[in-house]
Amino acid sequence: MKKATLGSKLSDSFMRLAMCASLLTSVPSLADQEKIVIDEAMLSKLALASNPRTDELAVQQTASRLNRALEKAQFGTQIFSNLNYASSNEKAVSQFSPVFKPAQLASVGARQKLSSGLALQGEVFTEQYSTADGFLDRATRVGGRVGVELDLWKNFWGRLDTLSLNSAELELTNQTLRSQIQSKQFEIEIRKLYWSMVANKMSQHLSQELVASAQKQLDDSLRRARQGAADQGEVARNRAQLESRKASLLFFDHQQNLLATQLQSLLPELAGKSLTIADVSISEQEQRVSQCIAKITSDPTLPINFSSFQKLTTLLQQIEQNAVDQSQWTDAADVKLKAQWQRSNGDKNYGNSFGDWLSDGGDGYSVALELNLPLNESLRQVATEQRQLAKLKARAESQQLQAMMISEHEKAKASLTLLLQAIQTLDRSVTQLERSLKESERKYAQARINLSTLILEQDSYFNSRLQEIDSKHQIIHLVYDYFKTFNRYPCAINSLGDAA
Repeated sequence: MKKATLGSKLSDSFMRLAMCASLLTSVPSLADQEKIVIDEAMLSKLALASNPRTDELAVQQTASRLNRALEKAQFGTQIFSNLNYASSNEKAVSQFSPVFKPAQLASVGARQKLSSGLALQGEVFTEQYSTADGFLDRATRVGGRVGVELDLWKNFWGRLDTLSLNSAELELTNQTLRSQIQSKQFEIEIRKLYWSMVANKMSQHLSQELVASAQKQLDDSLRRARQGAADQGEVARNRAQLESRKASLLFFDHQQNLLATQLQSLLPELAGKSLTIADVSISEQEQRVSQCIAKITSDPTLPINFSSFQKLTTLLQQIEQNAVDQSQWTDAADVKLKAQWQRSNGDKNYGNSFGDWLSDGGDGYSVALELNLPLNESLRQVATEQRQLAKLKARAESQQLQAMMISEHEKAKASLTLLLQAIQTLDRSVTQLERSLKESERKYAQARINLSTLILEQDSYFNSRLQEIDSKHQIIHLVYDYFKTFNRYPCAINSLGDAA
């Protein structure tokens, strides 16, 4: 039983291995993937064209445009009509309550609401009645009327309509501006990721040089061991050094794969492609970045004119004021003046009524004053809360944006100044270590120093070069983070994408 169980387990294991092998062979190899060379300008264009939040931002903007369209739609012209036919065979209750058989009514007209608080209406109409007892036979009335409605207080001269329309316009501007800001920030994140890949590539090249150097030292120690000039301990140390540097190279390869995967997940156009970084150097980019750093660190004032967040702050203040103005009329009285003028004529049929309408028709008019006075205490509380909410919401975000701009500017100035000093120190250190390493290699070749001393020199030089690359990498990220806030800053490297 045990053998059978063991055999079945082995059989299952082989089957699973076979399935995994078949799956692996079905996955396209790296050699089959389309190769594409990426650079910062190309990624910048892709980022601006394929923001993963594009659909979400489009929904927000579409909703704002719809709201604005609905606000404007209330001022459009409306055509209306009414047709009515009625007939009855019931008996009259009394001679003063005749049964109409039939009754025909028709009208057609137009309404127009103006943003000045006026509402206009005009229509033509006709009515024809006959009674079951024959007392009336096709008694016809035709005419036309025009009316006007004027708000005398709450919406006087269209102030509430104007505020509602302004609210819709401001919200659309708000969504458009936020969309531009978020698009720029996404582009900056993509460009930061690109420079992380460049820094990793430089670290890879440095690690490859050290692997080659370690291999050369191992080959040399093996040759010397065969000649009896070196012991097995020296060979073992050189072999350990080679394996250690190969491990470092593998780590950088792994890190590069993670960065490439992250980039492909953010830009679907690159998915399934083999990415190759265009030949570029962080040191060259440092020269371009240094021009921006000089401006940023020497600017004594906050460059708010180069930030879309300042536009947003101003816009929030306008939104707040508009909302406060609207809330002031929530519990206000509503007084309307309505007036109507009519000219009509009556006769036995449609022909006679229309024929004598203008010559024999009679005029009529009506005037009405409508008053609605809210006495609900809760409505006054609603108005108060609306004003408070508008102030708190806009001011809280406005203050947060102002603090963010100040903080980002001060942080960038302080950090960039310190990092520049650190890089200058590192440059001097790397230069000195490079000279020291060359001297140590010469002394080692002359057997004046031991292998451990040479390895320490190499590691010091390697770590200093890595630290230099990382520091320059950090400076690029800091400047790009600055562009996320001051997205219209006048700097050449900021003009790769369209500033918001």
